[in-house]
Amino acid sequence: MKAKASDLGTNILLSYEKEKYKLLGEEATEEMRLGLTIEKQKEAHEAIKNVYDAFKSMDYVETWINKDKSLHIFRFKGNFTAGDSKPEIRVVLDNNGKLAGLWLKPWNNELQ
Repeated sequence: MKAKASDLGTNILLSYEKEKYKLLGEEATEEMRLGLTIEKQKEAHEAIKNVYDAFKSMDYVETWINKDKSLHIFRFKGNFTAGDSKPEIRVVLDNNGKLAGLWLKPWNNELQ
């Protein structure tokens, strides 16, 4: 699952850099497919670029699994062209291995 989370997060963010936004398919939950529209992807990309500039890569840090094991939260440190700041890229997979969440936020050593 870790490799899948890394691949999904990397592929989505790299597609943003190429401005090749596409709707999610069977790799994502229905909620994610409905919520992450092309327009939302463009908005997210602009917000990311304004703060961090271009996405380069991400490095795995840790995994957290909730009590009922329905969600696997993978935390990565993002590498971007601007600044020394390495934000958290959080990729969430459900227990079926489908993308259930994707966030970019300032790094915090504790899961919040």
